[in-house]
Amino acid sequence: MEERFRETSVKLERRGWDVACRLVWPRMLFLTTGCGLSLNLLYFLMFEYNIKSITAIQICCLIFGFVYMVGLAGAVADYCYFGSFRIITVFSVISFLGTVMLSQVHAPSETPTKYQFGLVFVSIALALSGFVAVSNSYGFLKRDQYDKPPTARWNISCICFFNYVTIGGLVTAIGLGGEKKVWNFGFSMCCGTNVMGLILFLCGTCSYRLRKPQETVISSKNDHSTKTIPLFVTDIFLHASDIMLNSLITLQALTMNRHFEPDSIMPASCFGFFSLPTIFLSLAIIDFLIVPKCKKLSISWGIGLTHVLTILTLIASAVIESRRLNHLTNNLSSMSAFWLMIPEAILGFKFGFYFRRNGRMYCRERPVEEITTVLMRTFLLGMGCFVSILIIQIFLQFTHWLPHNINDGRLDYVFWTLAAIGCLNFALHLIITNNFEFPTFRFYAGHDDDNDEAAHGSNLQVA
Repeated sequence: MEERFRETSVKLERRGWDVACRLVWPRMLFLTTGCGLSLNLLYFLMFEYNIKSITAIQICCLIFGFVYMVGLAGAVADYCYFGSFRIITVFSVISFLGTVMLSQVHAPSETPTKYQFGLVFVSIALALSGFVAVSNSYGFLKRDQYDKPPTARWNISCICFFNYVTIGGLVTAIGLGGEKKVWNFGFSMCCGTNVMGLILFLCGTCSYRLRKPQETVISSKNDHSTKTIPLFVTDIFLHASDIMLNSLITLQALTMNRHFEPDSIMPASCFGFFSLPTIFLSLAIIDFLIVPKCKKLSISWGIGLTHVLTILTLIASAVIESRRLNHLTNNLSSMSAFWLMIPEAILGFKFGFYFRRNGRMYCRERPVEEITTVLMRTFLLGMGCFVSILIIQIFLQFTHWLPHNINDGRLDYVFWTLAAIGCLNFALHLIITNNFEFPTFRFYAGHDDDNDEAAHGSNLQVA
């Protein structure tokens, strides 16, 4: 009897793997669409609509904040009312319509009117709102293919590596279109990947295991969420600093030497992809060293490390900016933009640990914790965007460090200030979580038996 049950479980897991692998391709294409639009957005506002750089960053943050809130609503609608399949289909169409509108919107030669600005912002919001909602629903749909969390971490890591390397290559091609100011090329490529992703997704309709909506899940959340709110609050600055850093690194790259060959140039918007190698390195360290070897290591170490790595990223950015300004002051040759790989590499390690501390999908056994994780992650990303607008406005209002031409400012002082705030935020995190009892890394990797109390939810006090 037990042997037959084991064979059935293996068959179900294999079936889940087969369907999940089919979902990789449409998800990869949808991610390419969203990343391509996101990377070109700052370029588009600055060079097509002649919006000043810092103002353009604030507008991008406002749009992203709104988009994440729409994604939040989409996740609730998915889990409680409509299901993943309907949400992915509808929001994919919405994203496609927004991308098509965006590819046809061009700034006139004279000053754009409020109507024209409104049209382009609506197009961007539609395109990116669909992307965020689809991303959340793909996580739910992939989870529904398993009865228990998949244990083949090596296969998961290889699939993720292939997925994101492919996305990086496609998005870099889209970024080159933005670099050359050929907006039709970049946005048309995003339209194409969106349509291809939707077609591939619909082709697998018959093989998906679809979950019935669970209207009682949201209302059934106990005081677990409210107890962890202080922990989430300290996370907001982590997201805000990441958003500001990636936007400001783009401005830095525009003023630096981006040639890796005499006739080849790296798009300024694509420097964020230098974090990918260290993301996968950190995930490999967690999955193949920490999880199997350090059975009792608490997840609190990973949480604290994300704070420390955020601070180190900001410090590295400040040092590099000081050196860039020194080159400029002394009339030296333009500094290589590839120095920006250093903060991006550190940021990659931070993302890896952040993904693993939030990344366990509880499958059918833990619906409350799963939807809580997705909702809080999306909410925190949106709040991080809004907080970054506030921080930038404070710098604009009370200092001269952040002018629209960063060569006339002191961007290094901005990074040092953010690093100092990060230290205070980390201290607040340590105070808040002093009495928290955290589960282990192995529990978050799917080994429930390694933390019996956490497996029953009594000590699960972590984001």
